Amino acid sequence: MHATIFRPFTFAALFALVLAVPAIHARQAAGAGDAGSASTFGSSGMITPEEAVRIIAKKLGRPLGKQNHLVFDRTEDRSGRSYHVVHGYEVVIDDPKTGEGHTATWGWFFVDRKDGAAYIWDLAEDQLVRF
Repeated sequence: MHATIFRPFTFAALFALVLAVPAIHARQAAGAGDAGSASTFGSSGMITPEEAVRIIAKKLGRPLGKQNHLVFDRTEDRSGRSYHVVHGYEVVIDDPKTGEGHTATWGWFFVDRKDGAAYIWDLAEDQLVRF
């Protein structure tokens, strides 16, 4: 029997995220806005789950590759705001002969349903950091 090993981050994904955080903080200090444009809102006037995934993909600014995925995970309320939660992960094939493998999470992202603002979830501090 093969046990599936969970790795919360691959080294490369963690390194890329660590490099991105100073740039994110610099944009925040400069007052760069991230509100969604009119084209990112659904017919209800709220960001849809699909639009939330597109917002995060655009923020990442690079192709994901065939083993990397961004998917809508859930809707969550935090501090009186409603967010779509987007999960970033890669599929790691451990045994190419059988195709057996596991997933490795490389990021959790929140998109405000009302204004389209994007956030990276800092799991250690349980805080949302503006993307």
